[in-house]
Amino acid sequence: MAAAEGLEPVNLLVEDSYAIPHYRILEKYFWQYGAPLQIVVNNAPDLRDPSERARIRAMVHTFASTKHSVGDEGVESWFEEMERFYNLHEVKIENKDFYSFAERFVFSSKSSPWIGDTVWKATGNGTRMVSSFRFIIGMKEIATTSAQQEATRVFREVASRYPSYNVTTFMPLWLFTDQYELVVPNTVQDVVVAVACMLLIAFLLIPEPSCAFWVAFTIGSIDLGVLGFMTLWGVNLDAISMITIIMSVGFSVDYSAHIAYGYVVSTSDDPKTRIQAALGDLGWPVIQGGLSTILAVSVLADVPAYMIVTFFKTVFLAISIGLFHGLLFLPLMLSLFVGTCCKTGVQRPEKAPIELAPAGAKWAPNSASSTMMGAAWSPSGAPAPFPGAVPAFPGAVPVLHAAYSGATLGL
Repeated sequence: MAAAEGLEPVNLLVEDSYAIPHYRILEKYFWQYGAPLQIVVNNAPDLRDPSERARIRAMVHTFASTKHSVGDEGVESWFEEMERFYNLHEVKIENKDFYSFAERFVFSSKSSPWIGDTVWKATGNGTRMVSSFRFIIGMKEIATTSAQQEATRVFREVASRYPSYNVTTFMPLWLFTDQYELVVPNTVQDVVVAVACMLLIAFLLIPEPSCAFWVAFTIGSIDLGVLGFMTLWGVNLDAISMITIIMSVGFSVDYSAHIAYGYVVSTSDDPKTRIQAALGDLGWPVIQGGLSTILAVSVLADVPAYMIVTFFKTVFLAISIGLFHGLLFLPLMLSLFVGTCCKTGVQRPEKAPIELAPAGAKWAPNSASSTMMGAAWSPSGAPAPFPGAVPAFPGAVPVLHAAYSGATLGL
């Protein structure tokens, strides 16, 4: 199942808008057959040349014969109407006087609608000629966004066959189809750049390249999952969902990076123990962060506007899939493919023992230099039988056995 593309005009409206029935009728009736397409010849040739006029007729016929064109009967052209008019009155158009015949036809009271379809310019000999003109053809089968994209490409391809005429095609739907064409490549480009940036940051902050790689891989997997479930949930790939998909990169890196960092700094040699330590320290905070974000955006689920509901759906998918990857997928990958090769934890030194001394006992160092290392307490002031001995007397008080080698006491 392919992801639906395009931000349809009806989706810009709230669900109870009075304009929605209008767009539905357009889709059902007018966009199936007869929608007009304006085609402008910006650089008109010298129409006094019979070969150029024949080429113009061929171009009009080509536009009217595409898959999404009604046919020659759907063409509205001042040029063809003029020839039909003079043929009806059995008047022959002289090549050298073509523009005189055209001016008489276009500016007559019976053909005033064609005035707006021609642009005239003055020549050096005091006469005028057509510098650019427009004609209209009927289209069919453009009710869906994919059909509109295909029609745009077809008609623009035909226009590209006549570069000397500088042909332009226009319909109001083109404003949306241009956006449809940009969504997919821009989404792919933005996701790749975002994942690359996250990978660079992961390499800088996580002291193990293999773990940083799996973090970036997890982020890409989350984005693919969001795109897939969007299709099942009826969300189109458009400008709105594209923005939220890019945001999902930021959501997903939180869950993955924290778990990976907790795995890296663990001091255990057993991958299973390291996973338990990472999930034990960071699993619950990650779950709390994800659930609190879902709870915060859940109030948008009931808003009767496509754009807001799309934002909720995409964020919900990004967080849900991100939690799954951070708590299940990433720990599994780290334990299988990383193991203990990224052990960077530092063994903490053991704490110094706390000794007990009787009340009133005197300090008796057991070395001539009065060094604290190895000194012990004795009830009589004499050195204890062995360094570090802790006599147990009633009422004894705790004394910290200092660990500063070479430090002396001034007794």
